Amino acid sequence: PLISDLFFDANNFKLGDNATDIAKYKGNIYISVTGSNCIYKLNEKGEVTASVLFHTDTELQGGVRYMAFKDDCLYASFYGGIVAKLSADDLHVESKLNTGGSNLEGIAECNGTLYVADSYQYVYDPASGKSDIVYSNNLYMIDPKTFTVKGKINVAVNPNKLISTDGKLFLISWGNYADKGYSFQMIEPSQNNKVTELGVATDMGVGNGKVYLLNSVTDWTTWTTTNTWFSYDIKAS
Repeated sequence: PLISDLFFDANNFKLGDNATDIAKYKGNIYISVTGSNCIYKLNEKGEVTASVLFHTDTELQGGVRYMAFKDDCLYASFYGGIVAKLSADDLHVESKLNTGGSNLEGIAECNGTLYVADSYQYVYDPASGKSDIVYSNNLYMIDPKTFTVKGKINVAVNPNKLISTDGKLFLISWGNYADKGYSFQMIEPSQNNKVTELGVATDMGVGNGKVYLLNSVTDWTTWTTTNTWFSYDIKAS
């Protein structure tokens, strides 16, 4: 039977607003919730065994986004340019790193390095008195041992979703909603972080040695959406 709200049934309270990421690590499930600005750790029954709220931390009030794991630590990206290092056990914040970016999205660990996408920032224009969106094209590289930024990689504009698998990184950038569209890319750390553009996609997942991709295109004159599904063989690349 379909369970309409597994989280509520297991915990007797709602998950919150705008859940962004879900990940599994060492038999536990972790969920980041941007609007409610919190992370939950769940057991196999869906019961919350640990949680953390970030509302009172001025550096983390921009909102939590995505998660990655390394050596029993959870690394979370935040709007505001911060990556937080937490204990994967009890979710207490151990350290915070200002990457120099603005609004961070996908984060992933690959070959001992953390990579995090910086999507955009608001830049104030004194002439117009307004703030304009300026899109980034950076992936920041972080050494988890020293928890410092050790460099950055230029990718397609507005990088967002990031996945690590088989020693490679796969990234979807969202473009600038004008002359630059969505871009599906591969980053190879073993090849001096070589970036290869592979096609166009709006979402992805991995499994069985493949990246499974969705490209969703909407014709706003008719409100008709066309979804195209395809896959990329990681080992053939």
